[in-house]
Amino acid sequence: MNNVLVATYRYRHEGELARGFLADGGIRGVLAADSAARQHARDERVQLFVRAADAERARTILMDDYDLTFG
Repeated sequence: MNNVLVATYRYRHEGELARGFLADGGIRGVLAADSAARQHARDERVQLFVRAADAERARTILMDDYDLTFG
């Protein structure tokens, strides 16, 4: 099962919000944060991944339904 990147966020709470909207749509999202970036900056660049089979629907949910395509 391959995961693909569907969105990147500046702050973790933005990624958590987007992941919650995907969960409401039946899509499981996984967040990944660059911990090295947190040590050198005030933001952390959080990436949201979903299964490849769910990527198109996830992007539709994030862009069209909730406009959660930050970053």
